[in-house]
Amino acid sequence: MKSVIAKQLAEDLISYSISFDTDDSYKQISNMQLTGGRPSVTSGYKVVSFDNKFKGQQICIIYEGRPELAALVADYEQLVIARDAVRDAKINEEKAAQDVIDNDLLDGMRAKAAILMTQIPADHVEIKAEITGYLDGDPTLKFSYDGLILNWQDINVVGWASAVRPGAWGAFAEICVASIDRARLEEIKTEKAEAEIKRVETEKAEADRVAAIFATAKEAGKPQMLDSHMVACNNPGEECDYDYLITYALPDGTTKTERHHTW
Repeated sequence: MKSVIAKQLAEDLISYSISFDTDDSYKQISNMQLTGGRPSVTSGYKVVSFDNKFKGQQICIIYEGRPELAALVADYEQLVIARDAVRDAKINEEKAAQDVIDNDLLDGMRAKAAILMTQIPADHVEIKAEITGYLDGDPTLKFSYDGLILNWQDINVVGWASAVRPGAWGAFAEICVASIDRARLEEIKTEKAEAEIKRVETEKAEADRVAAIFATAKEAGKPQMLDSHMVACNNPGEECDYDYLITYALPDGTTKTERHHTW
């Protein structure tokens, strides 16, 4: 038998495979009935890989230069293309129908969210509530205002608007309407600004300290201690729990770190 076999796996799913009977020209696999063949690439060659095995290995036959087998491959590929086109058309049709339903549900969700926004207290401002994931089925949220990340303790959740498909367990889209006290928001902005100023000042002070130590090392022509701290011992054979790390600034502008065990 030399043909493409169609197998109905489900109501709308067909699987195709190639059946091929070899003749005397196929040497050690001559006069075999091969089934379950599908085109693939093996070691850079275009082959048909069959379910049959020879000496424990799957049988793969190069079809280029073999007109009968190449014709079956061409038929197989055309059938697969046609099958997939029908499948894709059905998927797109179903998606278009679902989109119509979903768009109505989304419009309803946005309408409810608009109503919730009117319930934000007068002394509050609306903030962005972004769903970042789900924990035990409940959404985890990131709150922000104009790029400023806010802590949940400062947030007032006004309510939720959801879009739920008929028969579904949960929503496929959700909007959390939230706000923050305007005065508290200004306090947070001030705190963030002050923290940023302190961070910049701290970084500059550290850079100046390091530069001064390197300058001293260069002028004195010998290492100067740059940093020291305790770390966990890195040698299980040593009878100590912590090591003392000392980093030196060297005259040539590089650093050297020494590790001392604390017995």
